[in-house]
Amino acid sequence: MNATHTPGPWTAYNSNNGRIFKYWSIASKSGKIATIEERESSADEHGNAMLIAEAPALLKACQHLIEMVEECHNHDIVPTDVEWPILEARAAIAKATGKGGAK
Repeated sequence: MNATHTPGPWTAYNSNNGRIFKYWSIASKSGKIATIEERESSADEHGNAMLIAEAPALLKACQHLIEMVEECHNHDIVPTDVEWPILEARAAIAKATGKGGAK
């Protein structure tokens, strides 16, 4: 099964919407995608929100990188020590696009 996602770019913004807790929202041009509650005991929410917001760009960058490396490999100009990172990138892309095994 292929997974689809809301096209990027996504943005992260902080808002409290009049509530006691603050929230990080991730949105695209078509609307809100996710909300992360900011807890007092953790400082990770901002970083998590920023990482989630960059997911479409990271996926696209990884896909382009794989294409370029494969093209270079076809011309025998890719060192063999990049094979493991390429396998990791392919696995991550497969999971992100629903083409890999789900955990």
